[in-house]
Amino acid sequence: MSYGRPPPRIEGMVSLKVDNLTYRTTPEDLRRVFERCGEVGDVYIPRDRFTRESRGFAFVRFYDKRDAEDALDAMDGRMLDGRELRVQMARYGRPTSPHHNSNENSVINIGIEEILDLGEENCEQNLNLLKDQHWSYCRQNRYRT
Repeated sequence: MSYGRPPPRIEGMVSLKVDNLTYRTTPEDLRRVFERCGEVGDVYIPRDRFTRESRGFAFVRFYDKRDAEDALDAMDGRMLDGRELRVQMARYGRPTSPHHNSNENSVINIGIEEILDLGEENCEQNLNLLKDQHWSYCRQNRYRT
């Protein structure tokens, strides 16, 4: 499990994003359920920086891409703690800098660079998604926009 720092060996791991978790779901719960599909390298549940409560989603990393794909097929729509899980391949990895600035401008700058790398045909759609995520983040954290 990782608690605020990346696992020792993250190169080559494939990450799934797991949505619709209860606030009481633990990394151990997710590891136990996802290990049925293959070797899990890491489980990370982001927490609110002020309340330290779960934000209701997690990232599960697998060492093998086929295991991650199997887990995606097996776990998407499955019930856990009374909730239907929504599982998808994670779009972006964790920030690589250990001193990552967490203000909303750095989130936008990282996102724009990644979006530009996707190519012109996907740029507008992904930029709109990023804007929606940014505004949602600002509302959740009570930033003035």
